[in-house]
Amino acid sequence: GRCLLELDRPADAAAALRRSLELAERSRADSETLRNVNYQLGLALRRAGSPEEAAPHFAAAEKLSGRLTEEARDDLDRYLKDAPAEPAAAGRQVLDTSAVSVFSDDERRALREHVRTVLARSYFNLGVLQAQAERFSRAAGYFEEAARVDPAFPRVQYSLGVAHFNAGRYFAPRREWAAFLR
Repeated sequence: GRCLLELDRPADAAAALRRSLELAERSRADSETLRNVNYQLGLALRRAGSPEEAAPHFAAAEKLSGRLTEEARDDLDRYLKDAPAEPAAAGRQVLDTSAVSVFSDDERRALREHVRTVLARSYFNLGVLQAQAERFSRAAGYFEEAARVDPAFPRVQYSLGVAHFNAGRYFAPRREWAAFLR
């Protein structure tokens, strides 16, 4: 709906946002989502030439916005007083309105792991491209980033070592290993 609104197609945007609101209400979406959809629908209806139809959606968005502020204020007050969270507020982070605020801890963990894997794979692939072009110092830099993101990423440690070696960066053994190697 927001894309259609930006493309200056407010009637199409209103239809898409009505459907979005219907789905959000049916799935019992959080207040932030409902506020956002109502506001966007109000904008689309107003731009489509139906300000009277837009008014209830702006009012709903305003009401939900006030409730969000009140909930955040209550959460912060409880936090500052070191009081236990109310059952309804349990699990909700203080003042968290990010896109992932509605995810459970397990969903956040899975998302974090997925992002870690994607980043490590991207850095690793960039390192491979640099190594293939025989730019070993740059390759080592990308492999180091991949290893920083995920030290257990497959073959990243080996690739890092090979890139450093081919770049002429030979590492002297640490003192404690020097005695062992004699």
